[in-house]
Amino acid sequence: MTHYYAKPLPGEEGSYEYHIRSCLEIANSFFELNAGAIKSFCVDNDVPYDAMRRICFVALFLHDVGKLGAFFQNRMEHLVSKVNGRELVYFRHELISALILWGCRECAGCRCFDDVFPYEVFAVLGHHKGLDKSWKNFARETRKKQADKISREALYFALAVESPYKDAIKRCLDKVHFDESLFAYREDTNENWVEYFFRRLDKHFKRTSLDRLKDKDRLTRVCTFVRGVLCYCDWQASSSGSERLSFSHGYDSEIMESKINAAMFAENGKPFIKRNFQCRCGRQKGNVLAIAPTGSGKTEAALLWATCVASNKIILLMPTKVTSNSLYERMIKYFAEADCGITHSGAAMYLSMSKDDSYGASDEEHGDVFKLLNKYRTFMAPVTVATVDQLLSANFRVGHWYLKEIATLGASVIFDEIHSYDPYMLGLITKSIERIMRMQGRVMVMSATMPRALREHFQGLLGVDEPITADELMGRSNCTWEYTDNSIEWYMDEIKEALAAGRKVAVVVNSIGRAQELYRMWEKELADTEFADKIMCYHSAFIMRDRIAKEEKLIGTGKRDEYGRPKEISLIIATQTIEVSLDISFDYMYSELAPLDSLIQRAGRCNRKGNIEGARFIVFPISDVAQKYVYKDAAAIIGKTDEILRKRQGKLSENEIGAMLEEAYQDYRFIDHKDYKTASDNIGVIWDERAPIFDTVDYNEECVTRLISYVKVPIIPQKFYGEVTELCRSGEKKDKLKVALYEVPVGMKTLKLFNNKKCVMSPDLAYLDIYEIPYDDKIGVPSNNDDPLLC
Repeated sequence: MTHYYAKPLPGEEGSYEYHIRSCLEIANSFFELNAGAIKSFCVDNDVPYDAMRRICFVALFLHDVGKLGAFFQNRMEHLVSKVNGRELVYFRHELISALILWGCRECAGCRCFDDVFPYEVFAVLGHHKGLDKSWKNFARETRKKQADKISREALYFALAVESPYKDAIKRCLDKVHFDESLFAYREDTNENWVEYFFRRLDKHFKRTSLDRLKDKDRLTRVCTFVRGVLCYCDWQASSSGSERLSFSHGYDSEIMESKINAAMFAENGKPFIKRNFQCRCGRQKGNVLAIAPTGSGKTEAALLWATCVASNKIILLMPTKVTSNSLYERMIKYFAEADCGITHSGAAMYLSMSKDDSYGASDEEHGDVFKLLNKYRTFMAPVTVATVDQLLSANFRVGHWYLKEIATLGASVIFDEIHSYDPYMLGLITKSIERIMRMQGRVMVMSATMPRALREHFQGLLGVDEPITADELMGRSNCTWEYTDNSIEWYMDEIKEALAAGRKVAVVVNSIGRAQELYRMWEKELADTEFADKIMCYHSAFIMRDRIAKEEKLIGTGKRDEYGRPKEISLIIATQTIEVSLDISFDYMYSELAPLDSLIQRAGRCNRKGNIEGARFIVFPISDVAQKYVYKDAAAIIGKTDEILRKRQGKLSENEIGAMLEEAYQDYRFIDHKDYKTASDNIGVIWDERAPIFDTVDYNEECVTRLISYVKVPIIPQKFYGEVTELCRSGEKKDKLKVALYEVPVGMKTLKLFNNKKCVMSPDLAYLDIYEIPYDDKIGVPSNNDDPLLC
């Protein structure tokens, strides 16, 4: 019997039959586990459930039939036998698969459901490469005089693959037939069959759907669903062992509560006692808008909400990599580690370092991590922690966006720290939430602070009558608020007295240059004291290795006392990165004036647990540099904040702080902001005007998840030349990943200050961006007030 490969593996696991049977088995489990959400999706989109299931199974059964072509089989035999000398020809196998499906669809009466659009053909064409109107990723194949094809015997071999899940599509498969003319070169038009196929497909699109279809949204949703299911099942079937992720975390709210209780008891010896706020969240089966102050247990409330209904996936979205890493570490205490994934721009390095710490960094373990990263990036893990950008990028149809869409099917999706996002990102988040709900996902939006305009926006978007608030905590007063016209330098003696008394102090300013200036001043002032080694500068202009080390010193296991304060650091000089990045507490915090919502977040790090007597939050005037550059678009809010703080000081409760926030933002409507509208316009260009089903396969200026007026680029300071080149030349993938530990984001203006001097590299390492720029592990890349890095 002829052996056909699907993967370059010897034996059954590499065979075509094994892969197709695995795909159908996984698809059956997917439909069974998500039956409720899929049925609701089908009703909303006027598609019979049985028909949707049938078309997905047909696509899966034939998606790899093109691999039976001579070109692909020749390559597989070459890889398996490791014999050189074969003439290898590369050809996209999905083209043959799509052509066979197209021929099936053209047979009279063979439509999986009553719709003119060839969803299964389009899904198969796009299950490996991005698709655009010009079919750019298949340009090589359209130019080939001799395009690949499959034989009659190969096609009927594929049709004969047995599976218990094949009966549902038997009627469709009976229509599949072999036609030699499908693969013929057309001398009259000088076209190979690929060119001819695309020309026919283009005509079909124009005639039936893309140009004239009124309900493009429905077309987009159904097409995305079929393509997403196909790719999800194909990816899972192509994996083995630890690489194949679970379909579900398997938790209900009772199990979730017991896991939280066990983790908390192990951490501090105290049981988990649910607050009323957490109980209310845990009973809500629909969408939730949750508002609760710092330290109220929002994460636990979110997990109880996420598991109170049958939801196979939980997606937690955070504003920064630091908060994502911290939350991931909490999740692997609650859930099986194999069920948890993490994705952000530094996830590969983070996981690689975790392996180093936990397992001794064997190549095999690192290999498993690398293989899982693509699945993590597409939210395939049952519990995924990510920076919000990872989901927002799906708005622009880039990469494997359709897998991210299918991941939200019936999922519980949590947007935390919603106050951290500017109007542009709120516009993207709004569009993402709309699509999550159309995929029958549930959404929880959480925040410690939320002015009325933002609150009413999300209430309307989520369809909730009112937010769930931690009323039992709103009378809490953690620290006194003070406002002064004095500069921070005026408080030097007071701060020294506080340090001598054992107090932990934080100074927060709005620019890196100012933080570095103050750190040098305090470093000199405390040089001959017991605090010489207990002062830290913290901002974003450090290489990643040093920033991770600083964060470990501040919030690492065993590094904080019973009050949540850093044991080894007495004075920290920081920028606004401290607002959302660190779960830490201080006795006194001196903060430069900023918008009130930012100040509230900073104050949340002052007596965070509410167990410190005499905690103080002192606000001093904003610098000209911060006013001009950092908060240049927030002059009105800064002015209003100044006015409010002059009137309201003292030991303010959460209710009083909330009233102050309402006053500061009473005239502000973020949905009228130009950046919010820019987000909607950019998405509209991608989804409406260009093509509702195609991908963005080229760089596009609209495809950004954050508007950054002050551009930063990651570079490596010359100081680390030797370490980085040694890592790159080791030949180990895990070592090359660690190059990112030496990168630091700097502004273009900073580079120009140092004349953009890139180090001369040997040709094999010329890709490394190593610059002749100074670096100090205490203050990072030197800045100044002419180049105000934001954080």
